[in-house]
Order: sequence, then structure tokens, then C-alpha cells
Amino acid sequence: MNGITKIWESKKNQLFTIIIGILLLLMIGWATALFLPEPIDWIRTYRPATRELIALRTPYSIKSFYNPPWILIPTIPFALLPDRFGNGLLFVVSFVTIIYSAIKSGGKALSVSAFMLSFPVLFLLLFGQIDWLILLGFTLPPQIGLFFILAKPQIAIPFTAYFLIDAFRKGGIKQVTKVFLPVTLAYIFSFIIYGIWFRNIDSNILTEIYNFSLWPIGIPIGIALIIKAIRLHKERFSIIAGPFFSPYVGVHSWSI
Repeated sequence: MNGITKIWESKKNQLFTIIIGILLLLMIGWATALFLPEPIDWIRTYRPATRELIALRTPYSIKSFYNPPWILIPTIPFALLPDRFGNGLLFVVSFVTIIYSAIKSGGKALSVSAFMLSFPVLFLLLFGQIDWLILLGFTLPPQIGLFFILAKPQIAIPFTAYFLIDAFRKGGIKQVTKVFLPVTLAYIFSFIIYGIWFRNIDSNILTEIYNFSLWPIGIPIGIALIIKAIRLHKERFSIIAGPFFSPYVGVHSWSI
């Protein structure tokens, strides 16, 4: 009987902690909404695209939305809330997720603090970008994480290539299928539903002032990093290589 009582008390304490955590998150989100400027990229692109998805319409009616449709699913709660409250809560959840991802990747207090104060991360947070989901993806098992990482395929190529080689090395075709089949099917279904949506990308973005890519002079750096990743069996180097291979990189994507 005492054992059952202890289990019940433990579960009750956990539930109480969760409720307090949710209430605290909501309060911080509301306070954040009152003082921070509106996140432009969220307001102009991701929120309207998410609203279109909720309404069972194509999110690609929003001309500036170029990502896979499933990346909008985690943003649905923020899009359903009143504008300012949703904006504030998005900031808080993004902030917490980035810190979690940094610590999960081995960051210590000083390095995580410097990372959170860096210009790419501040830009990501204040403009309402989705790279916090990509950073989270790097901490997850690859068959799940690839759904997040491939939200921006242009910077995921080295990491994807590394895991393709690593999966084949560990278990041959069977392991490759296990890791890559889920996200491959997701892409196929998205093309069936929405057509070849990535053709909507405006090629003019390559010449825009907000393109912070090092293409093509960064390619040798990227190649060196991915070779090092394969030789040392260190996925982190393939993650770092990502932005060096892309002809378009927003400043926020250098947070990777």
C-alpha cells in the first residue's frame, strides 16, 4: 500500500510540475509579446502558410514559403493563438528549444551563452524563423531528425550524405531504408498533394542583399569538413559543413 501511495505522490508531483511549467511558459510568452517587435518572417510567411495548411489549402499560395509542408505542423498552436500572444509564445518556445539543442549537442554554460547572444541566433528569434526546428532535428535519431533538418534542404545536403554513408556502413541497404524511407515517402506524398512545390522558389533570392552565402568560395571548406566527418565518424562536422554548400543562406541559418 505504501508503494502505491509513493507512486501516486510521485505522479501527482510530476503532473503539478508540468502544469506549473505550462502556466509559466504562457506567462512568459504573454510578457514577451508585449515588449518585442513583431517577428517579420513569421508574420509574412510562416503564420499565413500555417493558416492555409489548417484550412486544408495549399501553403504554397504564400509566395515566400518554400519549405516542405510538414514543417508547419509544429507551428500550428502558435498560428491558432491571437497574433501577439502567438508571436510571444513562438519566441519563448524557440528560445528554449535552441538552448536545449545546444546543450544536447555538448555545449557548456559559457559557449551556450555566447551562442544565444550571437547575431544569427538573435536574428532567428526576433524574425520568427524556423531554424530552431532544424537545430532540434540534429539532436534526434536520424529517421526522425531528417524531417526537421530537410526543412531547408539547401543546407542539409552534407549531413544527409553523411548519414547515408554512415547508415550503409552500419547495416547496408536495410539500414539506409530504415533511416531514409520515412522522409522519402513524406516528400513523395507532398509532391502528390501539392505538386513539385520547390519549383516555386524565386531564383532572384540568390542576388538579394539578405543572402549571406559563401558560395562558391566556401565549397572547399565544406568538402574538408564532410571528409573529416566521414573519416572520424563525427556527424558534427557534417552539420557545420551545411551552409558552405548552399548558394543561398540566410543569416539565421549560420546558427547551425
